[in-house]
Amino acid sequence: MKRRIISSLPLIILGLIIGLGPQFIFPVCEAGEKVMKCFWTARIELGIGGLIVLLSLIYIAFRETGVRLGLVIAIFFSSILSILVPTVLIGVCGMATMQCRVQTLPALVVSGALTALISAIYGLILAGDLKKAGNTL
Repeated sequence: MKRRIISSLPLIILGLIIGLGPQFIFPVCEAGEKVMKCFWTARIELGIGGLIVLLSLIYIAFRETGVRLGLVIAIFFSSILSILVPTVLIGVCGMATMQCRVQTLPALVVSGALTALISAIYGLILAGDLKKAGNTL
């Protein structure tokens, strides 16, 4: 249990950064009369970050390797989605000097990439554990 808690902490922290970062840590542009694309990016990132945190907390609860492998696969794809939202799917403001372009976009890409990397490493480790135990994928 202690090992699962320690291994899920980086994913929980990164999920919080993805979800709360555009709101508080590296905020998007202020919403004025016109709602900008970065506002909607921040909204969806709140949901994606929350999903990553929730899946990471569920990861702690299960000791079965196959279930934990499924959870880290879901975290991996959620983190890929967190990168795609500000870069391809919704985007951020077009001006290069806007706060969301300078701060929020790089922070979301880096935190999403770190989450994807960590979850991929955990997935490879768990897949190896399953293989050692004689289970097939």
